[in-house]
Amino acid sequence: MAVALNHDQLKRLRHVFEEALSVPSDRRLAFIQYASDGDELVQTEVLSLIEAHDKSEGYFEQLSEDLIVPALLATEIDAGDDAPLSGLVLSRYEVLERIAGGGMGVVFKARDTQLGRTVALKFLPRRHALNPGARAQLIAEARSASRLDHPNIGVVYEIGEA
Repeated sequence: MAVALNHDQLKRLRHVFEEALSVPSDRRLAFIQYASDGDELVQTEVLSLIEAHDKSEGYFEQLSEDLIVPALLATEIDAGDDAPLSGLVLSRYEVLERIAGGGMGVVFKARDTQLGRTVALKFLPRRHALNPGARAQLIAEARSASRLDHPNIGVVYEIGEA
């Protein structure tokens, strides 16, 4: 039967486990006993996690290196990633400046030259521009947003490609 750890025990478990990974294996048990402050439940759980970690033979580190790190890097956008768009006129919009960016979009402040109003233009980052799935997701997002009517939600005026 599994025993639930309380909030403090979970915090201690995480801390002790993370620290124990950096302690040489011949001193790890003594460290765990000391760092868990005599809490046998925490000690037992940490030892179980250490055993699983050791049996993984680097699987999780490799998984992180192969999948997680590249995924995180792909979501990062350098502030200058799409900066060359500033000053361009695309369709009827004069791109003024980059406002923000994230994993799936870069947003620019622009001026609608026909209607004389300030608008926001959202583009896929260059690295996703040729990805049909990313393009479909951006279009689906625009269609969903276009059906909403609320003062705190931007109005979608147009979907296009540039």
